[in-house]
Amino acid sequence: MNKVHHLEVALERRTVIGQATGIAMERYQLTPEVAMAVLRRLSQATNHKLHDIATDLVGTSILPPGAAEACEQAGTDVASSADP
Repeated sequence: MNKVHHLEVALERRTVIGQATGIAMERYQLTPEVAMAVLRRLSQATNHKLHDIATDLVGTSILPPGAAEACEQAGTDVASSADP
């Protein structure tokens, strides 16, 4: 792959991650920092790439299983409302 393609993919992924962060912020009244921390924790806890977690959240508007634990680890008290 060439450099331009890599940059296009990175920009697309960044956009999806930003959208997911915004959804988490709005849905669960999180700050940008906490929303991103929750997504990172979910990624680590489930061994899925951050982009995949973000794509799922953008597609469903629902945080995946394990969100309660990620919220707790990220230092927020919205864990009970994060899991459907």
